[in-house]
Amino acid sequence: MDPITAVGFAASILTFIDFSYKVVTGTAEVFQSGSTSKNTHLSEIIGDLKNASEKLKDWPTPKSDHEKALQQLSVSCQEVAQRLVNLLARLSTTPGKSKWMSVRVVLRGMKKDGEVEELENTLDKYRSQIILRLIQIVSDQQLQLQIELCDFRTQSRKDAASTLDELESLRNGLLGAVESGLQDIKQQGKMLLSMPEGYNKSAPGPLTTSANLDNQLAHIDELRESLDQILAMKDTPTPEMRILQQLWVDDMYAREDKIQKAEGETFQWILWNSDKSGVDTKSEPLETEDAEGNQNDEKPSSSNSQSPWYVDTEVRKLRQNKRSILQDWLKHGSNVFHISGKAGSGKSTLMKLIVDDQRTYDFLQDWAGGKELITAQFFFWRAGSDVQRSRQGLYRCLLFEILKECPHLIRKVFPGTYKIFERKSRANTIDQSFFRPEHIATAFQTLVSLSPTFDHRMCLFVDGLDEYGDDTVDSYEYENLAKSLAIWTKNDHIKILCSSRPHREFLDTFTEDLRIHLHEVNAPDIQLFSRQMFEKDDQFLSIKDQYVDLVKNIVSYSAGVFLWARLVVRSLIASIHRRDPVDSLKAQLEVAPKDLNKLYEHFFASISKLDQERAFRMLLLVAHKYPNQVNALFLSWLDHLHEPKFPTACEIKPYTDQEIQKKHEDVQRQIAGLTHGLLEMRVITHRNGLFFSRSIQFFHRSARDFVLQNSQLQKFQTEHPETISPDTYLRLDLAELWF
Repeated sequence: MDPITAVGFAASILTFIDFSYKVVTGTAEVFQSGSTSKNTHLSEIIGDLKNASEKLKDWPTPKSDHEKALQQLSVSCQEVAQRLVNLLARLSTTPGKSKWMSVRVVLRGMKKDGEVEELENTLDKYRSQIILRLIQIVSDQQLQLQIELCDFRTQSRKDAASTLDELESLRNGLLGAVESGLQDIKQQGKMLLSMPEGYNKSAPGPLTTSANLDNQLAHIDELRESLDQILAMKDTPTPEMRILQQLWVDDMYAREDKIQKAEGETFQWILWNSDKSGVDTKSEPLETEDAEGNQNDEKPSSSNSQSPWYVDTEVRKLRQNKRSILQDWLKHGSNVFHISGKAGSGKSTLMKLIVDDQRTYDFLQDWAGGKELITAQFFFWRAGSDVQRSRQGLYRCLLFEILKECPHLIRKVFPGTYKIFERKSRANTIDQSFFRPEHIATAFQTLVSLSPTFDHRMCLFVDGLDEYGDDTVDSYEYENLAKSLAIWTKNDHIKILCSSRPHREFLDTFTEDLRIHLHEVNAPDIQLFSRQMFEKDDQFLSIKDQYVDLVKNIVSYSAGVFLWARLVVRSLIASIHRRDPVDSLKAQLEVAPKDLNKLYEHFFASISKLDQERAFRMLLLVAHKYPNQVNALFLSWLDHLHEPKFPTACEIKPYTDQEIQKKHEDVQRQIAGLTHGLLEMRVITHRNGLFFSRSIQFFHRSARDFVLQNSQLQKFQTEHPETISPDTYLRLDLAELWF
């Protein structure tokens, strides 16, 4: 039986013993009635005694030796109950005005014959035995209870809390009642010793009882201490939870959360189902519909006429082949699968899509078979905090993700720390001292080195290997990182999907057979993106008849770089809103530099001299604020920064919602017109209030890299150091509090 049942069953036996003892010693009152001995009827005493003994028959099936002993004690107590019932039945015929008073007189006389003394000693012996047995049962079961209480999953926590509440209630009732009863009996023993003539003080019964009571009270103290230790666990974090809390860092998911989802249907092809030959079971809408939704033939007709959105057959075949390879790897493969792509080709967007899509995990279930599938992801981000660009961040994030889903692994991954946390509470340790960098690295190495008989399979997703480290990272460190990933996958139950720019260190380490060069298969997605950007614009009708050629040229010039296409399309749409003729749009596209950095330079050169200073201040202010977010309202205060007393000279007056919305709209127009899309406004979903609901950030890492490296901006920064001085950021932070 479980400890709770044992405690409840033992409580019933102790209740019977306590009541019987009072009957024998002539001190009983009516059970539960509250009546005193002066007005108690003997029939009520007999009825209460029978009720108490009946409860002893409902004992559960015993398992351990201690539980069997409890069962035998209950049988013995039932025999005592029958003796008492018979005794009281004989006394019920005793004449007199008060039957209960007659009972007390007769009992006192019976003491001389030894019958009551025998019952006293028997009940005293049973009480001692049951307390000792109960202590042993609680001790034997304590470890099992602790393990159950350590399971911190939601339902288990609820069950454990319920069990502990029940145990606490029983503990208070049982120990309180027993201790109170024993104290009463001890006091009565003293009274009996002081009784006058007619009582044999040399009789051993009361003296023996008094001597044993101290030992029994000591046993109760031991039981209380044992139960209190278990109950204390209810409000104490488990070792598993303490370890997970130390692995957690606040910006662990910052990079992943900042990556925007794929536009429209772009990149969806990577997870479309294919038949065994690799042919799509779903046609690609970008090749089968025109702008008005009319169906087009995706293959050339016999007259060699093609749909205006026809994609080269070689590109289609390459996409089908790469999709088939990736899906086969997800279902059956091993080692490292590498997504390589030029800067701005959409690697992080594709990785986020794969991580977030349920189809990925459906494929991986085939690989896992009957074993439990574990997945975890990490997105490197050089512009972020140390955690977001370091191995420590990689280890911490993956450990947290995996151990959160499989807490039973924590004992294996952090064995020493776990044992210490089991023995010592948080109040008696400095938990952080067990999670220094070397401890985290050792734990991760333990995780990826688990035995091949491991009953799980792990697929890890690691984005942006080229964003590992700071700006001084060299090829040696890249190579070490790549080799580490390859070594981890030597274990059959681990495989990794990663992405990076096409650096030699990654291309040489990972096999070409398990690689997608994303920029080589991006043409259909860039075509779809460009089409949709033009078609959903409110000025689309003005270019409807000519935009097909614009899209084709964008696809051709982009060379698979999504970012380049995005910047150019935005620039063209801005020109359309200025009512520029179509020929001007074509010329603008022709002269746009095809290299991404040169395109940035081209945009900079197009900023008028009057607007340059304001644009440069915006770009530098945001670039040097990283990794912290920039409140969109910061840029609305740029013109006030030349005032030395801003914002303290202003009245402390919170903005109204209408004022905030107006400032957001003004900032949106300014960054669109002045930075040519390098900066963008994004909605912050996890902050409360309209005031903090918008942030400004670079739309891509390469844009910030360009700003930090551009000689023209570096010169401006040298000439205007106040632009990014600590005082400037402090005043902007103060303005957040002021308004």
